[in-house]
Amino acid sequence: VTFLFIWFNIDIGAMKKARYTARNSDITSNGASMFYMLLPIALMVLLVFVFLYITGGGDILKGSGSSSIFYTMLTVLLFTLFYFVGTKNMSLSLWSKTALEGAWKLVPIALILLFAFAIGEMTTELKTGHYLASLATQNLSVTLLAGVIFLIASVISFSTGTSWGTFSIMIPIALPMAVAMDANVALCIGAVISGGVFGDHCSPISDTTIISSMAADCELVEHVNTQLPYALISGGVAFVLFILFGFIG
Repeated sequence: VTFLFIWFNIDIGAMKKARYTARNSDITSNGASMFYMLLPIALMVLLVFVFLYITGGGDILKGSGSSSIFYTMLTVLLFTLFYFVGTKNMSLSLWSKTALEGAWKLVPIALILLFAFAIGEMTTELKTGHYLASLATQNLSVTLLAGVIFLIASVISFSTGTSWGTFSIMIPIALPMAVAMDANVALCIGAVISGGVFGDHCSPISDTTIISSMAADCELVEHVNTQLPYALISGGVAFVLFILFGFIG
């Protein structure tokens, strides 16, 4: 959908009236080398594979992804400390302030994921999926199951602003329902993932949406308003296809 709208230069909704307006920025260039940006990024990419190799005991495929990323971030953070402060591109106080501000911005995301995983674990322990499956087998047609799962996942991810949290909540529920109703399991998992991503990209509290608006140098609300019609079209097409393949499968 994105490719077609770009290729045919189609503007709908708020995008018709959207115009780029340059902001006044307090950031000034001091002629710093581009290596201040490139070296930490390159080191970060390289160290992920190094720590995957280490945590996997010599096998990258068996390495711990979460541990590798954690060790990588700590190492790169220390590298920027010595690199930026050592070359006097940043003062120690500015580096400390910037690092703490960056870490603080991730706290709400971490809390949402923490609570989402807790809810997901609780629903598993309470056999929520099996209970809903017993209700669904009586009141819901198997052909509509994937479409309904897509809608529920969309609402949850839009409300929480996290796709991964939605996965942790919905997959333990969707899988037992699909098995109990003898539905297409792969299709139902796809519905969870699609709904989670769709709602996440529409949500104004999502880190994805916030970072996208920052990268595009526009206001958050403006970004949400301009992207929402395109996302709704994509979501509508996906919903119809999930229903269609529910009939086929």
